[in-house]
Amino acid sequence: MIISLYRKAPTSIPHVAGSRRPTLSCEDAERVQDVRRALRLDLVRRGVGDEVRLVVELVVGELVANALQHQGCEALSVAAFVSAAGVQVNVVGDAPVPPTLWETRQADGAAEDGRGLPLVAELTVERGVTGTGLWCVVPFVDERLGDVA
Repeated sequence: MIISLYRKAPTSIPHVAGSRRPTLSCEDAERVQDVRRALRLDLVRRGVGDEVRLVVELVVGELVANALQHQGCEALSVAAFVSAAGVQVNVVGDAPVPPTLWETRQADGAAEDGRGLPLVAELTVERGVTGTGLWCVVPFVDERLGDVA
């Protein structure tokens, strides 16, 4: 399944007073929800279990929000591929600079953002960066816990 997402205008990213980083607009947040909803329906149709599906939804939400908020993408494509090992998620955008997503920063206790990507890294077994996007794999079996999802 491939989902495309387009912003209305580059000015849809409002800046929070006193912050150097933009925040997601209401329209962008709705788009993230739309992507998660479409992905959920597709994964249910393909028979992916609830536990893995919920992790994939969380991962996709974080990656799409990050691409919109921090990379400034105006158009995104999200693809999910189901294999015997898990679900691979690809998020490709039109950002002018290649993403460096997996080089995460540490959030301090008072920070309002900065926790999503470390969370994604903990929930996935593989991840990488392409010229225009990034990908990761959510496993069907979590070897760290020994649970079958």
